[in-house]
Amino acid sequence: MKGLIIFSTSHGTTEKAAEYVSSHVNLEMTRVNIKKEKVPSLDGFDVIVIGTSIHIGQIPRKMRRFLMSNEDVLLTKKLALYLCCMHEGEERQKQFEASFSSRLRNHASACGLFGGELIFSKMSYFEKLMIKKAAKVTEDQSTFDEKAIQGFTAKINQSLKSDPAPV
Repeated sequence: MKGLIIFSTSHGTTEKAAEYVSSHVNLEMTRVNIKKEKVPSLDGFDVIVIGTSIHIGQIPRKMRRFLMSNEDVLLTKKLALYLCCMHEGEERQKQFEASFSSRLRNHASACGLFGGELIFSKMSYFEKLMIKKAAKVTEDQSTFDEKAIQGFTAKINQSLKSDPAPV
């Protein structure tokens, strides 16, 4: 079996999560940053992991387009979904639900909410200004949750044991 992690990141947090997932899932994983690389044909992969960040309430346009145009194919694969965002609790869950269709969420064997990071050194002047004004934050912050990622990869690994590859 082969797996593919397709992720979208602005400042590296979602990529950091993708690296962790790929090193802890019990199969060969390929990582693709959808913002910088072309996504290969999904036909050659049994497991697809989709990870994205969210900014100003939306996931990046390239990821939205990919999800919409490939939803039917994704529903034929073992699927896992994760979101990196700074919101907590109910708001984080709402953002996850707004980011992925109910069909994808219901099909996924693992869904993860990994927290996020605000890393000012990686932000543009405009981003820093927006964060300072909207969130009243002026220094780096992290809610990145490695335990949530561990639970996520455990669910993926369990699904690999209990369920053969989809037809």
